[in-house]
Amino acid sequence: GQESDASRAIVHSLRSMTPPAGSSMLVAAFSIDFTDFILARIPLAVVYVMVVTYLVLFLLTGSVVLPLKAVIMNILSIGASFGALVWVFQQGHLSSLLNFTPAALDPSVPVLLFLCGYSYTKRFTWASHWILGFTDGIAAAGGWIAVRGAFDPPAFVLWFALTVWIAGFDLIYACQDVEVDRRVGLKSFPARFGIAAALRAAQACHVLTIAAFAALGVMTGLGWIYWVGVVVVAGLLIYEHSLVSPDDLSRLDIAFFNVNGYIAIILFAAVVGGRLA
Repeated sequence: GQESDASRAIVHSLRSMTPPAGSSMLVAAFSIDFTDFILARIPLAVVYVMVVTYLVLFLLTGSVVLPLKAVIMNILSIGASFGALVWVFQQGHLSSLLNFTPAALDPSVPVLLFLCGYSYTKRFTWASHWILGFTDGIAAAGGWIAVRGAFDPPAFVLWFALTVWIAGFDLIYACQDVEVDRRVGLKSFPARFGIAAALRAAQACHVLTIAAFAALGVMTGLGWIYWVGVVVVAGLLIYEHSLVSPDDLSRLDIAFFNVNGYIAIILFAAVVGGRLA
Protein backbone atom coordinates (compact mmCIF):
# COMPACT_ATOMS: atom_id res chain seq x y z
CA GLY A 1 0.00 0.00 0.00
CA GLN A 2 1.01 3.63 -0.43
CA GLU A 3 1.51 4.08 3.34
CA SER A 4 3.15 0.72 4.04
CA ASP A 5 6.55 0.53 5.66
CA ALA A 6 8.06 -0.57 2.35
CA SER A 7 6.59 2.40 0.47
CA ARG A 8 7.73 4.78 3.18
CA ALA A 9 11.25 3.33 3.04
CA ILE A 10 11.38 3.76 -0.75
CA VAL A 11 10.31 7.40 -0.52
CA HIS A 12 12.86 8.21 2.18
CA SER A 13 15.55 6.36 0.22
CA LEU A 14 14.82 8.34 -2.94
CA ARG A 15 14.78 11.63 -1.07
CA SER A 16 18.13 10.86 0.52
CA MET A 17 19.80 10.47 -2.88
CA THR A 18 21.97 13.34 -4.12
CA PRO A 19 20.88 14.52 -7.60
CA PRO A 20 23.46 15.35 -10.29
CA ALA A 21 25.05 18.79 -10.18
CA GLY A 22 22.82 21.51 -11.53
CA SER A 23 19.65 19.48 -11.15
CA SER A 24 17.05 18.81 -8.49
CA MET A 25 14.87 15.84 -7.66
CA LEU A 26 11.38 16.07 -6.22
CA VAL A 27 9.63 12.99 -4.87
CA ALA A 28 5.90 13.56 -4.42
CA ALA A 29 4.31 11.55 -1.61
CA PHE A 30 1.40 13.58 -0.27
CA SER A 31 -0.10 10.77 1.78
CA ILE A 32 3.18 10.05 3.57
CA ASP A 33 3.95 13.75 4.07
CA PHE A 34 0.48 14.35 5.48
CA THR A 35 0.83 11.43 7.89
CA ASP A 36 4.22 12.68 9.06
CA PHE A 37 2.78 16.18 9.47
CA ILE A 38 -0.05 14.92 11.70
CA LEU A 39 2.14 12.56 13.73
CA ALA A 40 4.70 15.26 14.42
CA ARG A 41 2.03 17.49 15.94
CA ILE A 42 -0.07 15.00 17.86
CA PRO A 43 2.04 15.29 21.07
CA LEU A 44 1.68 19.09 20.98
CA ALA A 45 -2.07 18.84 20.44
CA VAL A 46 -2.44 16.36 23.31
CA VAL A 47 -0.46 18.58 25.67
CA TYR A 48 -2.51 21.56 24.54
CA VAL A 49 -5.90 20.01 25.27
CA MET A 50 -4.78 18.64 28.64
CA VAL A 51 -3.30 21.95 29.79
CA VAL A 52 -6.27 23.99 28.58
CA THR A 53 -8.76 21.57 30.14
CA TYR A 54 -6.96 21.66 33.47
CA LEU A 55 -6.54 25.45 33.56
CA VAL A 56 -10.13 26.22 32.57
CA LEU A 57 -11.57 23.76 35.08
CA PHE A 58 -9.20 25.00 37.77
CA LEU A 59 -10.34 28.59 37.20
CA LEU A 60 -13.99 27.54 37.29
CA THR A 61 -13.89 25.21 40.30
CA GLY A 62 -10.95 26.50 42.33
CA SER A 63 -9.99 22.89 42.94
CA VAL A 64 -6.65 21.29 42.14
CA VAL A 65 -7.92 17.71 42.34
CA LEU A 66 -11.18 17.83 40.34
CA PRO A 67 -9.60 19.15 37.10
CA LEU A 68 -6.80 16.59 37.49
CA LYS A 69 -9.36 13.80 37.73
CA ALA A 70 -11.10 15.08 34.60
CA VAL A 71 -7.81 15.19 32.67
CA ILE A 72 -6.84 11.68 33.80
CA MET A 73 -10.24 10.28 32.84
CA ASN A 74 -9.95 11.92 29.41
CA ILE A 75 -6.51 10.40 28.86
CA LEU A 76 -7.65 6.96 29.99
CA SER A 77 -10.83 6.92 27.93
CA ILE A 78 -9.27 8.21 24.72
CA GLY A 79 -6.17 6.07 25.18
CA ALA A 80 -8.28 2.96 25.74
CA SER A 81 -10.37 3.68 22.65
CA PHE A 82 -7.33 4.28 20.46
CA GLY A 83 -5.58 1.24 21.88
CA ALA A 84 -8.59 -0.92 21.05
CA LEU A 85 -8.60 0.37 17.48
CA VAL A 86 -4.89 -0.42 17.08
CA TRP A 87 -5.27 -3.87 18.65
CA VAL A 88 -8.24 -4.79 16.45
CA PHE A 89 -7.67 -3.06 13.11
CA GLN A 90 -3.93 -2.41 12.87
CA GLN A 91 -2.61 -5.52 14.59
CA GLY A 92 -5.54 -7.54 13.24
CA HIS A 93 -6.40 -9.64 16.28
CA LEU A 94 -10.03 -9.94 15.17
CA SER A 95 -9.40 -9.88 11.43
CA SER A 96 -10.50 -13.48 10.90
CA LEU A 97 -13.68 -13.01 12.89
CA LEU A 98 -14.59 -9.68 11.27
CA ASN A 99 -13.23 -10.61 7.84
CA PHE A 100 -10.91 -7.67 7.08
CA THR A 101 -7.25 -7.12 6.19
CA PRO A 102 -5.19 -5.41 8.95
CA ALA A 103 -3.71 -2.07 7.92
CA ALA A 104 -2.12 1.00 9.45
CA LEU A 105 -4.62 3.41 10.94
CA ASP A 106 -5.29 6.64 9.09
CA PRO A 107 -3.87 9.70 10.93
CA SER A 108 -7.37 11.21 11.07
CA VAL A 109 -8.50 8.43 13.43
CA PRO A 110 -7.60 10.39 16.62
CA VAL A 111 -9.84 13.21 15.37
CA LEU A 112 -12.64 10.75 14.66
CA LEU A 113 -12.28 9.41 18.20
CA PHE A 114 -13.23 12.83 19.54
CA LEU A 115 -16.00 13.33 16.98
CA CYS A 116 -17.61 9.96 17.66
CA GLY A 117 -16.72 9.62 21.32
CA TYR A 118 -17.46 12.96 22.95
CA SER A 119 -21.19 12.19 23.17
CA TYR A 120 -20.34 9.33 25.54
CA THR A 121 -18.25 11.46 27.91
CA LYS A 122 -21.29 12.37 30.01
CA ARG A 123 -21.14 8.83 31.29
CA PHE A 124 -17.88 9.39 33.14
CA THR A 125 -16.95 13.09 33.43
CA TRP A 126 -18.65 16.41 34.12
CA ALA A 127 -16.04 18.06 31.85
CA SER A 128 -18.00 16.88 28.80
CA HIS A 129 -18.91 20.49 27.88
CA TRP A 130 -15.27 21.38 27.29
CA ILE A 131 -14.65 18.14 25.41
CA LEU A 132 -17.54 19.10 23.11
CA GLY A 133 -16.02 22.53 22.58
CA PHE A 134 -12.57 21.05 21.96
CA THR A 135 -14.02 18.58 19.46
CA ASP A 136 -15.85 21.25 17.46
CA GLY A 137 -12.76 23.44 17.64
CA ILE A 138 -10.83 20.78 15.72
CA ALA A 139 -12.70 21.93 12.61
CA ALA A 140 -11.40 25.49 12.97
CA ALA A 141 -7.82 24.36 13.59
CA GLY A 142 -8.06 21.91 10.71
CA GLY A 143 -9.35 24.64 8.41
CA TRP A 144 -6.40 26.82 9.34
CA ILE A 145 -3.94 24.00 8.61
CA ALA A 146 -5.65 23.23 5.29
CA VAL A 147 -5.32 26.85 4.12
CA ARG A 148 -1.99 27.81 5.66
CA GLY A 149 -0.24 24.44 5.57
CA ALA A 150 1.12 24.96 9.09
CA PHE A 151 -0.04 24.68 12.70
CA ASP A 152 0.65 28.32 13.56
CA PRO A 153 0.06 29.91 17.00
CA PRO A 154 -3.17 31.63 15.84
CA ALA A 155 -4.61 28.19 15.10
CA PHE A 156 -4.24 27.28 18.77
CA VAL A 157 -5.87 30.53 19.85
CA LEU A 158 -8.74 29.95 17.43
CA TRP A 159 -9.10 26.39 18.74
CA PHE A 160 -9.16 27.67 22.31
CA ALA A 161 -11.74 30.35 21.45
CA LEU A 162 -14.08 27.75 19.95
CA THR A 163 -13.50 25.43 22.92
CA VAL A 164 -14.58 27.94 25.58
CA TRP A 165 -17.32 29.56 23.47
CA ILE A 166 -19.07 26.25 22.77
CA ALA A 167 -18.46 24.94 26.28
CA GLY A 168 -20.04 28.12 27.63
CA PHE A 169 -23.31 27.85 25.77
CA ASP A 170 -23.42 24.07 26.27
CA LEU A 171 -23.22 24.72 30.02
CA ILE A 172 -26.27 26.95 29.69
CA TYR A 173 -28.13 24.36 27.65
CA ALA A 174 -27.29 21.57 30.11
CA CYS A 175 -28.99 23.47 32.95
CA GLN A 176 -32.39 22.28 31.72
CA ASP A 177 -31.28 18.64 31.99
CA VAL A 178 -30.11 18.66 35.61
CA GLU A 179 -32.95 16.56 37.01
CA VAL A 180 -32.74 14.00 34.21
CA ASP A 181 -28.94 13.77 34.41
CA ARG A 182 -29.05 13.19 38.16
CA ARG A 183 -31.85 10.65 37.89
CA VAL A 184 -30.19 8.49 35.21
CA GLY A 185 -26.64 8.98 36.46
CA LEU A 186 -25.23 11.10 33.63
CA LYS A 187 -22.39 13.51 34.34
CA SER A 188 -22.55 17.24 33.69
CA PHE A 189 -21.24 20.38 35.34
CA PRO A 190 -24.75 21.65 36.29
CA ALA A 191 -25.70 18.24 37.73
CA ARG A 192 -22.47 18.13 39.76
CA PHE A 193 -22.22 21.72 40.98
CA GLY A 194 -25.69 23.20 40.48
CA ILE A 195 -27.29 25.59 37.99
CA ALA A 196 -25.95 28.77 39.58
CA ALA A 197 -22.37 27.50 39.43
CA ALA A 198 -22.88 26.35 35.83
CA LEU A 199 -24.08 29.78 34.75
CA ARG A 200 -21.07 31.41 36.42
CA ALA A 201 -18.81 28.91 34.66
CA ALA A 202 -20.48 29.78 31.36
CA GLN A 203 -19.85 33.47 32.01
CA ALA A 204 -16.18 32.75 32.71
CA CYS A 205 -15.91 30.74 29.50
CA HIS A 206 -17.35 33.58 27.46
CA VAL A 207 -15.02 36.14 29.04
CA LEU A 208 -12.18 33.88 27.89
CA THR A 209 -13.85 33.67 24.47
CA ILE A 210 -13.74 37.43 23.95
CA ALA A 211 -10.15 37.54 25.23
CA ALA A 212 -9.21 34.83 22.71
CA PHE A 213 -10.98 36.63 19.85
CA ALA A 214 -9.11 39.81 20.77
CA ALA A 215 -5.79 37.96 20.87
CA LEU A 216 -6.58 36.45 17.49
CA GLY A 217 -7.20 39.89 16.02
CA VAL A 218 -3.86 41.15 17.29
CA MET A 219 -1.94 38.08 16.10
CA THR A 220 -3.42 38.15 12.59
CA GLY A 221 -3.54 41.92 12.12
CA LEU A 222 -7.23 42.05 11.25
CA GLY A 223 -8.69 45.47 10.48
CA TRP A 224 -11.16 47.69 12.33
CA ILE A 225 -14.23 45.87 11.02
CA TYR A 226 -13.14 42.76 12.90
CA TRP A 227 -12.88 44.71 16.13
CA VAL A 228 -16.36 46.13 15.66
CA GLY A 229 -17.57 42.56 15.24
CA VAL A 230 -15.81 41.45 18.43
CA VAL A 231 -17.50 44.27 20.36
CA VAL A 232 -20.90 43.25 18.94
CA VAL A 233 -20.22 39.60 19.85
CA ALA A 234 -19.30 40.64 23.39
CA GLY A 235 -22.59 42.52 23.64
CA LEU A 236 -24.53 39.52 22.38
CA LEU A 237 -22.86 37.25 24.93
CA ILE A 238 -23.82 39.67 27.70
CA TYR A 239 -27.37 39.63 26.36
CA GLU A 240 -27.30 35.83 26.22
CA HIS A 241 -26.45 35.60 29.90
CA SER A 242 -29.10 38.16 30.81
CA LEU A 243 -31.75 35.82 29.41
CA VAL A 244 -31.15 33.05 31.94
CA SER A 245 -30.86 32.80 35.70
CA PRO A 246 -30.88 29.96 38.24
CA ASP A 247 -34.57 30.68 38.90
CA ASP A 248 -35.69 31.28 35.32
CA LEU A 249 -34.64 29.19 32.32
CA SER A 250 -37.76 29.95 30.27
CA ARG A 251 -35.74 31.85 27.63
CA LEU A 252 -32.96 29.30 27.44
CA ASP A 253 -33.75 28.33 23.82
CA ILE A 254 -33.35 31.94 22.70
CA ALA A 255 -30.05 32.23 24.57
CA PHE A 256 -28.74 28.94 23.21
CA PHE A 257 -29.99 28.79 19.63
CA ASN A 258 -30.78 32.32 18.45
CA VAL A 259 -28.04 34.37 20.05
CA ASN A 260 -25.21 31.97 19.20
CA GLY A 261 -26.48 31.73 15.63
CA TYR A 262 -26.21 35.52 15.36
CA ILE A 263 -22.73 35.40 16.89
CA ALA A 264 -21.49 32.87 14.33
CA ILE A 265 -22.75 34.95 11.38
CA ILE A 266 -21.45 38.25 12.76
CA LEU A 267 -18.04 36.80 13.58
CA PHE A 268 -17.71 35.33 10.10
CA ALA A 269 -18.61 38.68 8.52
CA ALA A 270 -16.20 40.46 10.88
CA VAL A 271 -13.29 38.23 9.90
CA VAL A 272 -13.96 38.70 6.20
CA GLY A 273 -14.36 42.45 6.65
CA GLY A 274 -11.27 42.59 8.84
CA ARG A 275 -9.23 40.98 6.09
CA LEU A 276 -10.49 43.44 3.51
CA ALA A 277 -10.30 46.57 5.66
